[in-house]
Amino acid sequence: MIRDLLHWLCDLPGRIELAVFECLWPPKEDAVSRAIREEGERLRKAFPDIDFDHPGARKAPPPEL
Repeated sequence: MIRDLLHWLCDLPGRIELAVFECLWPPKEDAVSRAIREEGERLRKAFPDIDFDHPGARKAPPPEL
């Protein structure tokens, strides 16, 4: 328990530094990331009823057989 707390405290400055850097200089989107994002947008438009972010979730209960 104490060891975990000390480990978390040691990591805290690095996490803060990374968060600040990412806010000031966000990562640039490369061609692969852009292609993946565009493909996801196309799938969402083609299949609006499917929740791609949570594929196991249901919007409505399953129909009774």
